[in-house]
Amino acid sequence: MSNTSLAMQILRHFPDVDARDIQYLGNAGGFSGACLWKITTPSGPLCLREWPKPHPTERALGHIHGLLLHAARQGMSELPVPLLHGGGNTILRQRRRLYELTPWMPGQANYRTGPTVRRLRATMTVLARFHAAVRTYPRARAQAGPSCSPSLVQRQAKLERLLHGELDRLAIATAGYHDAEICRRGQHLLELFSRAAGQVVELLGRATRLKVTLQPCIRDIWHDHILFTDDEVTGLIDFGAMRFDNVSCDLARLIGSLVADNQADWSVALHAYETHQPLTADEHLLIRAFDQSGVLMSGLSWLRWICVEGKKFDNQQHVLHRLDENLQRIEYLCGSA
Repeated sequence: MSNTSLAMQILRHFPDVDARDIQYLGNAGGFSGACLWKITTPSGPLCLREWPKPHPTERALGHIHGLLLHAARQGMSELPVPLLHGGGNTILRQRRRLYELTPWMPGQANYRTGPTVRRLRATMTVLARFHAAVRTYPRARAQAGPSCSPSLVQRQAKLERLLHGELDRLAIATAGYHDAEICRRGQHLLELFSRAAGQVVELLGRATRLKVTLQPCIRDIWHDHILFTDDEVTGLIDFGAMRFDNVSCDLARLIGSLVADNQADWSVALHAYETHQPLTADEHLLIRAFDQSGVLMSGLSWLRWICVEGKKFDNQQHVLHRLDENLQRIEYLCGSA
């Protein structure tokens, strides 16, 4: 079955959708494994998404859809709220895959080609509004904490595994990889990891002992998922990694992707967020822990996917660019030790 035929088959479950054109986009330059189609209709464009296996689960995706609808009802117009299909649900299971249909959000993910203080402040304001909106979701109130950050605890365990054997196996796989560009970058990443790991171990040890408020967080929010029309944020996209954690995980992920290690811009971003949602001293420490542990280990995740698991990516230059960005940040981390 062709990709267009598959989309047409899925759209039959949405009887109110008058599809005039179907454009298959593959993963649209992303790395999640999702497949996307842009659907042209008289009432505006839509986005059909096939979620990758095995995540999110149908139950988790149902919670995500409920959160998006709740936030939209609180005035968040920047969200792609899923549409109901003929069966009265927002999730469609076909061919052992999960599908959703949402509005195609306006704007371009172009912060990095036109970074300004105004755009940075706008981004942080939208994130603060989102956090405030989903915090009032009934299930969110029931699980609000305080508790240790689940993601930081997982990162701490992952780092321990790396330091007790996995790093050696990854180094062997990287050294023997057939692509010289990946191999060269990978060996440099491994060298920098060894230099920076100690300070991150210490920081995670402090951060994972702290009890903080938990709420729904996006967790994979970065510059590619923020859509701009001029200087206004007009869309947030890709909520598949959402789960309960502390807001510090979103702040670290987003600000790091936007401004890297520009400390002045970090201050601008945090001030813009705290104008709407104040942070505690513990949350400021967690932001550092999330950012530094992400810098330390994200490059190694790429090496594992490529050199150990043998994953293939459509855009090799994009992969090399991501590795180069991580190298720059981990070099800065080593220099700040």
